[in-house]
Amino acid sequence: MTNQPRRTLAPGAWYALILVALTNAMSLLDRQILAILAPAIKKDLNIGDAEMGLLYGTVFALFYALFSLPVGRLADGWVRTRLLAISLLFWSAATGLAGLASSFAMLALSRLGVGIGEAATAPAGTSLVYDFWPKHRRGFVMSVMASAIALGLGGSLILGGVAAHWWDMNHAGGGLRGWQFAFLVAAAPGFVLAAFLWTLKEPKRGQMDGIETAAEARPFAQSLALLGSVTPGFHWIGMKGRGASPAMVRGNIVALILIAMAAYALTLLSNAISPKPPMQLGSIALNPHALQWCVIGLGVFVIVNLMQGMKLGDAQAFRVISR
Repeated sequence: MTNQPRRTLAPGAWYALILVALTNAMSLLDRQILAILAPAIKKDLNIGDAEMGLLYGTVFALFYALFSLPVGRLADGWVRTRLLAISLLFWSAATGLAGLASSFAMLALSRLGVGIGEAATAPAGTSLVYDFWPKHRRGFVMSVMASAIALGLGGSLILGGVAAHWWDMNHAGGGLRGWQFAFLVAAAPGFVLAAFLWTLKEPKRGQMDGIETAAEARPFAQSLALLGSVTPGFHWIGMKGRGASPAMVRGNIVALILIAMAAYALTLLSNAISPKPPMQLGSIALNPHALQWCVIGLGVFVIVNLMQGMKLGDAQAFRVISR
């Protein structure tokens, strides 16, 4: 049944917008605080620019991009207030883990968790707030959310610098370093905000557009199916069941081989133009250029899998792209 779109705000619209905007601010704060703390982290953990680059980009971005797809699908069918609360709780705990990090591996695990947790912020937050605000007010809604992102970005530099400096000045020689304390301070507000999001009443999906949508029966199964359809390796298991022809499977394997060859060639070219020392991960030495091009190639292969899913009539993949 289709009704005329509502032209007034739904009850609790301002409250919901404030909570979602604060979630966006927390997302950028926890994501970018690493930037201001990088010099102290490099000194204490004895790591170089290559390792910091891995934390900034590869570890965070890869998992953020990969999990954005299934989490976005989950936001289409599950309770968005709870999804946001759980995601915020998860990435706040991951940020807090960085405050306890004593090695590069633990810090990398922390950034991985932040990337996975923050993947729900944009799809779930935007979908949620749109069911409180009518179409003609959504430009204002997006401006508030964009402002919150900028404030979170700037706040991360201020909070990180002030907290780390204060701790080092007043607790010099203690077991906890200033940059670790800054991570703990950055994580704390997320736990409080998650509690408020959990208690926020979920609006009827589509009510502001006059197209109310019933909840899905198996949203988690649909989300996991989408994750499996784009994750390299696992996607081959499900291709046959989704109606993939032998030619399509062969094409997928050929695409993987071509991407791997391109990554190898670009690694050789990068090494010749700008050689860099190996990056140490424990006892393992990695070529920074090889790692960079492998991650980019992996991202391209994920896109290939997603496009093939659309070609197979994969409804989950199509809905994520169309949003």
